[in-house]
Parts: sequence; structure tokens; C-alpha cells
Amino acid sequence: MNTLIDLCKDIHHAKNICPKFCGLCSLVDGNWSGWTTWGTCDVTCSNGTRIRTRICSNPAPQNSGLDCQGQNTDQKSCFKDVCPTQGGWSTWSDWSTCSATCDVGISRRERSCSNPYPSKFGDHCFGLNVDDRLCMPGQCADGGWTSWETWGVCSVTCGLGIRSRARWCRNPEPSPYGRDCQGVPQEVETCHDRNCKTMTDCYDIINYDRMATSGIYDIITWKTHSPISVYCDMTTDGGRWTVFQYRFNGSEDFFRNFSDYENGFGKLDGEFWLGLMYIQELADQGDTELRVDLEAANGDKAYETLVHFSLSARPPYTLHVGSVIKSQGSRFLILYEKKKQQQRQKVMTM
Repeated sequence: MNTLIDLCKDIHHAKNICPKFCGLCSLVDGNWSGWTTWGTCDVTCSNGTRIRTRICSNPAPQNSGLDCQGQNTDQKSCFKDVCPTQGGWSTWSDWSTCSATCDVGISRRERSCSNPYPSKFGDHCFGLNVDDRLCMPGQCADGGWTSWETWGVCSVTCGLGIRSRARWCRNPEPSPYGRDCQGVPQEVETCHDRNCKTMTDCYDIINYDRMATSGIYDIITWKTHSPISVYCDMTTDGGRWTVFQYRFNGSEDFFRNFSDYENGFGKLDGEFWLGLMYIQELADQGDTELRVDLEAANGDKAYETLVHFSLSARPPYTLHVGSVIKSQGSRFLILYEKKKQQQRQKVMTM
């Protein structure tokens, strides 16, 4: 039969017909052991499951024997007390309208512990149920200046000084997020008392203070009452000289246009030109002497002093000068101006 129908190939039929012929006498099919006891419930609350197990070992399958038929696990329902429900937050609400219409306010949104509500001793939601944020619809007011107050008193009772006036950014005051006022809260200007003794040149200064030394001084021009600074030479030939040109090392560019020569340029503590408009006014105050000093690179010096120095009214500021009254060395014409001793003023250049 094995030759005809290949009987031994079908092991599980052959073992019941001719196990010895097919060599199946040692075949053993598996069989279940007994069930274990039921396990504990897999939950601590609400409904759960208990499980028991068995194994295919009574006997275990051998030599191509069949495995045990059926499931190796068995389960049944178990019942516990109802579980507590833990609270859960709902979604946030929309932001509320800002509490202020300008500058800074507060906007709020809310949520509730209702997704789900806690029950059966479940925990409440953790965290806050409200959320606040700053909101700024816009500035309430930008700052505005008050009117300028009147000018304060001059800092000196005689001569050149300063005075100031103020205004305040409170018309209106800027709100917390408004723009501050643009500009300066204080202005300062020069002032002088024309009713007191005004220094109009270096001659006035040394008459007012016999101990005055050479240096820079502030004066008020006698005709236009312009406050200017001048360099006074208080030592050369009796002093009282107002210097209107000084060149010594080439640090200042004297190749200038007419406007520069009319208004002046340079620094009084270095090389400078005082300015034709001021020289003309100083020389026009009375009979004026001009002194010109020159020093060569090798140290040789020369000077000339001329009388009746003046400039015609501007422009073109035509030069007028009289005869030489003092000289030493070669004749030079470097602007250096001085009034006669009996007059009020001296003007000079170095």
C-alpha cells in the first residue's frame, strides 16, 4: 500500500494503520496538562480580566507527534469598584477685549476642568484656569511742549554773560507709551548790560584791570554791539594791542575766499585772522596805530608802527594808513593795529 498510495507519507493516518511498517511506533501526540488557578484581576477598578494557563506536556509531543489542540490560555471577566475620573481641561476661550482703550491694559482667556469633570475622588485639573496678557491698543497721548518761559536774568551784571529760558514737556505729558517731546527743553544765549562799563577792545581791558596779562578776552564791539573774542597783547611796546593776524607755523590755511576774510577764521590760541568786518569797526572807533612785527627763521626781527590806520566801510575795505613813526630792521606790512596812547584803543597783528 505504501508503494501504491504512499501511505507512510501521511504520518497521522499511518500511525493508526501500520505504525510499525512505517516506523512510527515511537511517535507520541501531545496532551494538555491541567489548568492553573485563575490569576488576579488585571485592573484595580471597573471591569477587568482574569487569566489561567495550561501547557502541552501530558505528554509533550515527540517524534513528529501532534501538538495539543486548543488554546493554552483561558480568561474570564472580573469586576471591581467604579474607577475615579481624573479632571481634564477644556480648550482655551478666545482672548477678551483689552481692558484699556489706549496705552496698556489686560486681556484674559479662560478654560474649565470639564473635559471631563473629575468624579469618584478623581484628581482636579492641574494649573490655572485663567491666562492674562498685556495689550496695547495704541498710545493715549504724545508729549507736547509748554510755551517758552521768559528769559532769565543775565549771569553777569556787567559785560558779556549768558541767560537761559526753559519749557516743559507737559502740554500734555506723554502717556506711558506715548512719544516724548522732540527738541530741547532749554535754550541759552549770550547777554550783556550796555548800561555798565563795556569792554570794547584790549585798551579798555587793561584800563579796567592794570594786572591783565596777554591772552583771550571777550569784548562787545562799540558800534554793532557784537560779542566777540579777541587776543590781547599786554606786553609789546606798552601793551593794549588787539591782535588781528597771527601766523607762525603754517598750521592754518590762509588761502581763503572773501567771505572767510570778512568773517575771520582760525583759532585765537593758534594761527588766525580776526575778520575784516571786526577790524574795520575796531579801527573806526578812533585814531588808530598799526604795528607790524616779523621774525625770520634765523631769529632776526623787524617791526614798523604806522599812524592813522583804518579801513573803509565794507566792502571793499580799502586800506588807509599814514606815515611810519617807529621802525626797526626792514619795512614790513603785516597787519598789527594800535591806537595812539591818548585815544581809547589799540589794535595789533603779529
